[in-house]
Amino acid sequence: MYKIDALNHIKRFAVFYGRHGERCLDRYDLLILEPAGHTSEQIGIYKKAGKTVVAYQSVLETGRHQDCFERFDPQTDYVMLDGKPIYNAEYDTVYLDVSKQKVIDMLYEQISGHFENGYDGVFLDTLGNLDYLYLGDADSEKLRSGVSALLGRVKRSYPDKIIIQNNGFLRLIDNTCDSIDAICFENPPLGSVRSVLWTMRVLKKLHCLMTEDKLLVLVLQEKRPKAPLFEQLLLKLLLKKYRFLYSRSPRFYR
Repeated sequence: MYKIDALNHIKRFAVFYGRHGERCLDRYDLLILEPAGHTSEQIGIYKKAGKTVVAYQSVLETGRHQDCFERFDPQTDYVMLDGKPIYNAEYDTVYLDVSKQKVIDMLYEQISGHFENGYDGVFLDTLGNLDYLYLGDADSEKLRSGVSALLGRVKRSYPDKIIIQNNGFLRLIDNTCDSIDAICFENPPLGSVRSVLWTMRVLKKLHCLMTEDKLLVLVLQEKRPKAPLFEQLLLKLLLKKYRFLYSRSPRFYR
C-alpha cells in the first residue's frame, strides 16, 4: 500500500523525547524517539517486541544541546541574514546552511549513525521552517536543493530505511517527495476560521500525497495547557474522511 513495505503494518505511532522506561510505549507499532535517551541495546529491546523504531534528527537547526554543535563553523555553516546568523530564540538554536557540502556531509554522518545503532529510520524535524524563512527566492531554493541532495543521498545509501519528513508540505515537499516514505503534519492550527480553512487545504494535499505518491501520513497533536477541547474534537472530525494516523502526545513529547 505504501511506498516502503515496512510501513504497511503501522496502526499506531508515538513520539517520545524522554529516556528509556519513562513512558510505556507497548501500545504503539511505530516509535519516534530521541536518540540521546536510548542506547542501542534498548533499541534492540523495542525491535524484538515488534516495534518499528525511528530516530529524531533535526536538519535545519542546531544548538548547544547537541553534541555536533561545536563542529559547525559560525562563519560558513549558518544561514545568514544581514550578516548575522538566523537565531531561533524559542529553542536557542541557529539555522544551518544545508546548501553547503560540509553541512550535508555532517548531517549524513549523523543519520548514518542512527542506522548503525539499530534504528529503522529517521524522523527529520525543523524542515518545515524552510517554508517560512524570510530569504530571497534564490537563497531559499538553494536550501531546498541542499535538503533534497541530503535526502536523496540517504535514500540511495539506505533504500530500506524509513525517512519521515516533519512538516514542509508547502514547497519543500516538491523537492523531497521522491526520497521520503512518510510525512507528518505536526500541530495543525485550528484557533481561527482562517487557520481551520488552511488546515483543511493542507489535509487535502496530504491525501493526494498518500493516494498518488504512496506516502504514509501522520498527524501529530501536542497537548497544550488550557488548549480548547474543541480543537481536539475538530481535528478528529476533519480527519474522519482520511486514513491518516493520528496521535495526541503529552506536552514536550515526554
